[in-house]
Amino acid sequence: VMGLRSLLRSEPLARTDKVVVFLTPYESKVPRTVGALATLLGCLPKTIILLSIHFESVPFIAEDRRATLIVRSNGVFTVVLHFGYAEPLVAARCPVHKALAGLAREQCEMFPGLAPLVELDRHLEPKSTDTSLALEGGSDGAAVAKAGNPTQRSPTFVVSKVHYARQEGAKHRWWNRVRIACYAFIQLN
Repeated sequence: VMGLRSLLRSEPLARTDKVVVFLTPYESKVPRTVGALATLLGCLPKTIILLSIHFESVPFIAEDRRATLIVRSNGVFTVVLHFGYAEPLVAARCPVHKALAGLAREQCEMFPGLAPLVELDRHLEPKSTDTSLALEGGSDGAAVAKAGNPTQRSPTFVVSKVHYARQEGAKHRWWNRVRIACYAFIQLN
């Protein structure tokens, strides 16, 4: 995170009027996709959210303890979402969207860059949301086509497959195998 902060301070990178949420397994590390975006396009979004999801050893997490916001600087935030091991993370319930929207509602007055997240949980049907999903190294252009107009204020979620790809012969621990299977499922859908 320190490297990203110093990059944003030192280099005259263009900052787009966009909110991008990068899924990362570790809240203290910046995904490679952020650097690739800066290198390939010469710009970064105005608001960068590094999202990490932790599963706790209790069955349920109270809503007031669901999300932790760490304000870095220069429009960079780290959000850690906490879920209990018995809480269902299914698309129909959108618990990640609900948690991000709730956190944004609490904090957007102090941090206006979070305002586009407020509407994440206010859609009638999961398919009617205009939130876009981009997969690094995706197999087709459907995710890119969904991104739509780059000036719109809806957030874009970036899932980096680099961190979750199973390597042949690697001795992954059981939790990493579960995480790999989860992200493989997300990629297929």
